[in-house]
Amino acid sequence: ADPRTRPPRAEAAPAKPRPSLRTMEHVMELLSERKSALLSLLGVQSVFVLCFAICSFVVADTANMGFNVVLTAILNVGFCGGTYYVIRKSQTPLGVGFLIGASTGLTILSLMTAVYWGQLGECETTKTNIDQYSCDNKSGYRAVSAFASLLFITQFAFTILVVVWKDNVIGDTGLYEDISGQPDTSGAPYGGGSFDPPPSKPSDAPFDSGKAVSADL
Repeated sequence: ADPRTRPPRAEAAPAKPRPSLRTMEHVMELLSERKSALLSLLGVQSVFVLCFAICSFVVADTANMGFNVVLTAILNVGFCGGTYYVIRKSQTPLGVGFLIGASTGLTILSLMTAVYWGQLGECETTKTNIDQYSCDNKSGYRAVSAFASLLFITQFAFTILVVVWKDNVIGDTGLYEDISGQPDTSGAPYGGGSFDPPPSKPSDAPFDSGKAVSADL
């Protein structure tokens, strides 16, 4: 056969470089900085949630929307606690996905709350008593709208950062293994290297040297 007609040999894939310890330290430092940034933003949001909750209890007797604003405050408090747990403890893909969904929903809810209570703060006080109508605490309505607006801004920024940094929020345990120079005992070849099987175990069957087999029989 003509050697020129032979198909070219497939070249072996290059060995995958093992991450160095310095690279891992840089990655871990970057992950720590991003998580710290998220926790700092969550702390600012928690302060706004506390102020919003106080204002919500002040205007809780408002007709039709008093219970709604108190429930919104409770949801925000629960969100801050759950978010802290996910970032610090859980860090699972399911937890981060739930965090993104909950943060998106509360961002929209904060926008609706800010718009509604801002418009309610422009209500007109009447001398006659009108059923299911309240306009006796304009300053409280405006305070609820102001803190809801601040919550919308912080929650919107937090949601964007979590979506962008979701791979950094998810726990990094197990992403990089065997970087301390210790030999890999998993038994699988690494980086295209060869694997030497362990020596075979000697047979347990007895061997009788006195009973030789002769070819003359």
